[in-house]
Amino acid sequence: MKIIGIALFILLLNLFSNVFSQQVIDLVDAFQGSLVQMESKPADKQIDGNPYFNEDWKKGTVKFLNGDEFKVESFKYDVNLERLLFLKEDVVYYIPNKEDIEKFTIGTSNFIYSKYDNINKQTFFEVLSESNEIKLLKRYKCVYVEGKKGDGIAPGTNDKYCINKSYYIKIANDPAIKYKLKKNEVLQLMSDKKELVEKYIKENKLKFKNENDLIKLFEFYFTLNNLSSI
Repeated sequence: MKIIGIALFILLLNLFSNVFSQQVIDLVDAFQGSLVQMESKPADKQIDGNPYFNEDWKKGTVKFLNGDEFKVESFKYDVNLERLLFLKEDVVYYIPNKEDIEKFTIGTSNFIYSKYDNINKQTFFEVLSESNEIKLLKRYKCVYVEGKKGDGIAPGTNDKYCINKSYYIKIANDPAIKYKLKKNEVLQLMSDKKELVEKYIKENKLKFKNENDLIKLFEFYFTLNNLSSI
């Protein structure tokens, strides 16, 4: 009986290993013909900054609307072009139809693709905190700023990429709405737990313009809602 038990354990272990290995699929191989190779062009001038969410390549995952999900070894998010970039054998690829993407992760950061501001446009948002009904989101937008020539007194400046950040709230499946980090805005959203929320803000000396404090507050509010639903 012991021999049969050991054999069964080894069989199950092998099956688990096979299933796990099947989940780690190379995205470039899986989407042969669908990915587009990035053209490498020599820089014709010095540009400060960079247009990426993550300057260095990181591991990540991509999930598509059809349910397919892939692990990626070398991954970047180009904020300027709103493209997900993949590196394989020193060649950079990207998925041309970002509308097919449901969400992705880079390192410990999670992103979703969502409509916003009640307009027929979509973009990627980082998810800072979420419950079943509400998500606190962060949008990254790249702005290209042209440099200035020197005038003989002040030195010239190079062109540069600037990444601007703004916050949004997404309720259920509605488009994400831009969110001002003001006390009245927060308390209005959390009006059903206003007294407890105000007490938590005061006791923990939270600042509404501090991102970490804002995340703490939303996590606290979500905890209250979870407790009330039990």
